Amino acid sequence: MDGNNQIVPLAHGICKKESGLTWTWFLEKLYECVGDCQDLTFVTDRADAIRRLVRAYKRNVFEDLWYRFSSTRPQVASYLSEIPRAKWTRAYSPSKRYNYMTSNSAESMNALSVDARKIPIIPILDFFRRLSQEWCNKRRIDGVLTEWAEKVFSKNEERTTGWSVSGVTDAIYQVHDFKHGGIVDLRQETCTCKYWEGTGLPCGHVIMDL
Repeated sequence: MDGNNQIVPLAHGICKKESGLTWTWFLEKLYECVGDCQDLTFVTDRADAIRRLVRAYKRNVFEDLWYRFSSTRPQVASYLSEIPRAKWTRAYSPSKRYNYMTSNSAESMNALSVDARKIPIIPILDFFRRLSQEWCNKRRIDGVLTEWAEKVFSKNEERTTGWSVSGVTDAIYQVHDFKHGGIVDLRQETCTCKYWEGTGLPCGHVIMDL
């Protein structure tokens, strides 16, 4: 997704069918273009049983589901065991997972190109090229923030009106909403408060507003 919360097509792969070989080929080619990205995440339309494992918040819940899944799908469980859990489970993820937990974006691209996929390979490649080009041209902005980001910022700014912000250093600030307070470190992107009562805002939004 781009800064305006809209789809950004990075690559298109044309294959006879989805299989292990075609996915391997596509991901190898994608790696050649993108390279190593520390925080890169893939969201796929996996089976229902795996989806429940992926979405478990607590590790004890995950372990219970994993035990049952391993008993009924030993081959799949063996394959998944070779991949670090931090790479594909929410319970063991070392970083925060935000609001993109579905493959709806990819499915919307499929719906958009349903007719184009019936034409020969060269015209379909040109279809995706023109589509990406048109989107990039329409989404050019003159300001600092995109329209979507500006709305998010304005909404958060209204909720934090009246808060007291005192600088400790050039990167550390003390923030107080006259009920609760905390220290925000802009360089480390950390805050001593998990939640700002009365605003509905998690600490990450406070950091962005500052």
